[in-house]
Amino acid sequence: MFGSSAGAEVGLELATNHPEVVAGLVAHEPPVVRVLPDADTVQTEIAEIYRTAWAEGSKAAFFDFLLLTQLPFNAGKPFSAEEVAAIRPGADQVPGLDFVEFYMKHQMLSLTDYAPALDRIRANGVPVVAAAGQLSLELPLGRAARAVAEGLGAPFAVFPGHHGSYSDPSVTDDWIASLRGALATVSAVEATR
Repeated sequence: MFGSSAGAEVGLELATNHPEVVAGLVAHEPPVVRVLPDADTVQTEIAEIYRTAWAEGSKAAFFDFLLLTQLPFNAGKPFSAEEVAAIRPGADQVPGLDFVEFYMKHQMLSLTDYAPALDRIRANGVPVVAAAGQLSLELPLGRAARAVAEGLGAPFAVFPGHHGSYSDPSVTDDWIASLRGALATVSAVEATR
């Protein structure tokens, strides 16, 4: 199984409670910030963004979330604090962000509050490769992926790009090659079980 972001959390949950349906998992940047050493700080920032969604609007909060996660929604690069400050007053007028209302108010908090049961996954024997994009390695979601790998004693793979690079045509071939490599690693571990 391959899952990215929330899909990686689904894979971790299946590996925990339904290991019979997961022969192996490549978990790309699961937003499991509770595994981080600075989880309290990151979760506090996320809680403030959640509060902003209700107080100032979901689009304004989404730009704060992009700033925290450094997702490159800004013509292929992350937003700076100055750019977000300039956008926030007119955030409700930004087109193409219809999904953020539901995400900011109903998904973000629960997704980032999920803590995978790494001991159970390890005991269940599900082979896992945790992965992160090259540009995410020092960011919260990339660090969370590395922490999952370390907590499981599992391999860690570096993919090209960032959190959403699987949809970036400029890295498609390299991304596919990285995914194939990670799946081959999962298969090799599965074969030795």
